[in-house]
Amino acid sequence: MSTTQDFSHSAITSASPNAIAELIADSERWSRWTRPVIAQSRCERWGAHSTSGIGSIRRVGLAPVWIRELVTDWDPTSHQTYTVLTPRMFSRYRGKIEFTAAPDGSTRVVWSVDFEPRVPMTGRVLKAGMSTVIRLLLAQLAAEGERHAQTLQREVGR
Repeated sequence: MSTTQDFSHSAITSASPNAIAELIADSERWSRWTRPVIAQSRCERWGAHSTSGIGSIRRVGLAPVWIRELVTDWDPTSHQTYTVLTPRMFSRYRGKIEFTAAPDGSTRVVWSVDFEPRVPMTGRVLKAGMSTVIRLLLAQLAAEGERHAQTLQREVGR
């Protein structure tokens, strides 16, 4: 019997895919748009040529309790894939944030996760909790994208 758990959530925002990519890439500012879910955020290690490149590590949480995520794939035109390094609750974890332009000018964002828990029989509980957190983070990402799009419209209108 497989212990793999997975879930996916999607949202629509008027922000461009580029704006969403910028929000995802800037781990130092995640805590600005993810509060109260994530109170602190920072780039622990740069990846390939940037703080969001492959190999970068972001820390999110509230000191001294951190979740450390390693970026495993990054295409600023379409997606970021990451894994959780700590806490060591997973024998395998893959998160992916995809963002694509829609024909009406909006952006569709899909945040999906699949994982295998390290401790047997904890998968359903972890899935329920993590799915709630990711749903909230996605809503906050979409809302921050909306604020970004509105700011750009005001600046262009001047």
